[in-house]
Parts: sequence; C-alpha cells; structure tokens
Amino acid sequence: MDKKHEFEALMQDLLKAETLDIAAITAAIRTRLAEDVKGAVRAFAVLTEEIVNRKSLADAITCVEFYGAHAEQMRDAITLNQMREVVRRSAVSAEDKLLVDAIGLNTAIASAIVRRLSVLLALKPGVYVNSQSWGFGQVQNIDPFYSKVIIDFAAKKGHAMSLSVAGQNLTVASDDHLMTRYMKDPESI
Repeated sequence: MDKKHEFEALMQDLLKAETLDIAAITAAIRTRLAEDVKGAVRAFAVLTEEIVNRKSLADAITCVEFYGAHAEQMRDAITLNQMREVVRRSAVSAEDKLLVDAIGLNTAIASAIVRRLSVLLALKPGVYVNSQSWGFGQVQNIDPFYSKVIIDFAAKKGHAMSLSVAGQNLTVASDDHLMTRYMKDPESI
C-alpha cells in the first residue's frame, strides 16, 4: 500500500473512533502536509466536519490552533472564516455559545480565538488567574446571565469582569504556579 492509501486508511480509522485522538489526527495531517498538501487539506476538512458533527468545542479550538500554525500551506483551500464557522457550529450548549459570543469571533485572528476560548473554558470556581491590571486572584463564580466572571483579587474582592475582557486579559495559573501554591498553603511557601 502506498503512502497516500496508508494515510487515508489511518484517517478513516482515527475518525471512526468513539473518542477522537485529536493529537494523533493532527500529527498525521501535519506529516502529510509535507508530502501532499491537497490530501492533507482534504483530511483536515473532514476532521473539522467530524468535530462539528460531534459538537466538540475543545477539539474545534485545537483545529483552529493547527490552522493558525499551518495557514500559509492551507490558505488556498481553507480560510479563517471557515475556521470561525467550525468554532461557531461546534458550540451547542448555552454555556459554549456564550463563550464563543464573548471572544469577538468575527474579528479575532486564529491565535486570539485559541487563547481567549482556552482561558474562558478554564474559568471555573476555585481556579486561580492572573491579570496585568489586578494581579493574582481566584474565580468565585461565572454569571452566565450577565456574561461575567466574579473574581476575588487581593485588592478587590468580588470583582465582576465581563467574559470578553476576561478572555483577553486573564491568564490561568497552573497548580504549580508559585502564587497558586501560596494561596493554597501560605505556610509551606
């Protein structure tokens, strides 16, 4: 079997799986891009349609990130507007739609879509965040009715920030971040 048919068979197997292994699929497409741009682009288009069918916003974000990294190679066949539509159509829950609406999808570039949605999807009560304006804080609540996140910062408890601003200005702190460790257990630090 030649490489083209091997790639097509691999893609079929990966796309039939109950749970998509998005990392394996994008790695295969990335490898194929070097040899056969048209074939890789066709596979990527099939992948994005499968993600829309499965209603997976997280996988849509991964595809936008992949597109951003390889837009130059795929630009004649796939556009940023098509990727925006994949994100829009993958958001089916009210919460997901709220987040997509908050990021300025129609004007955002690929990297901004990825960054903003990744931040917003990570915002849950108890998560630690960092803001250039307010410093370090902890998410207390998400208010979907008013499209706001409520954060306790050291200088301002109960600060209400729009999801739009949060997606643009916050970074999510990891569990091993020094300030996260300090907030959880100040005596050990």
